Amino acid sequence: MVVLNFRSSAIRFMEAFQKAPPTNKKLTSHSNRSKRGLFAGKDVRFGNSISFSDKKFRRKWLPNVQDKRLWSETLKEYVELKVTTTALREIDRAGGVD
Repeated sequence: MVVLNFRSSAIRFMEAFQKAPPTNKKLTSHSNRSKRGLFAGKDVRFGNSISFSDKKFRRKWLPNVQDKRLWSETLKEYVELKVTTTALREIDRAGGVD
């Protein structure tokens, strides 16, 4: 029986995911964090919050990142990843992570 540690299985999963065909969305420059994980191109956005008195102050909007265990058919085990909810929808549309 071969026992795979979590790190090697997650790395193999990420390599297989990066070989997936690209989506039809136009790609723009992204941070290293959004390129590294299953973030579906989502990244931190910056802008202003405006109070009732019309004062503006800077804030940021973070992507909706969730810790998930996804079943991999090829590895026959769960893989723990940080994914955005948009990436989860794309995984569901594709019929799974494999």
